[in-house]
Amino acid sequence: MELFLNNVFTFYPFAIFAIAATFIAIAIDFGCGLHAAHKRGEITQSKKMKATLEKTVLYFSSIALFFLADICLCYFQWCYFEKSFPFISVVGVLFILFRESRSIYENVSKKTQTKIKQDFDEFRELAKKIKEITENQTENQTKNNNN
Repeated sequence: MELFLNNVFTFYPFAIFAIAATFIAIAIDFGCGLHAAHKRGEITQSKKMKATLEKTVLYFSSIALFFLADICLCYFQWCYFEKSFPFISVVGVLFILFRESRSIYENVSKKTQTKIKQDFDEFRELAKKIKEITENQTENQTKNNNN
């Protein structure tokens, strides 16, 4: 039983890291989402903030269940292995962090999408002006050569 408790206590540093990393990822996603909404001129609604809070509760509940599953596995395997590793928790937290990073990327791309479109339109206008100038210069050169 002492070996089991030692194995469970080795999960605590990872648990603290997992909770902190998830909280930071949610906060960054929330900030990027707010910034993107303001850039697009959208009104910040409490409904979207409520969705973030619900997502936070879901993620932390999932992390608790992941660790509970790892503790159960550790209990059933404590007589076979000296050290246990929280595999379920690692995979679950990596999945959560992947989802959050994808959400952050989507918010950033929504925020910059209008700017990229404006920059592309400006570039297209600049290219048209350069083309007109070069065509006028070649016409003037051919007129001068003909005279």
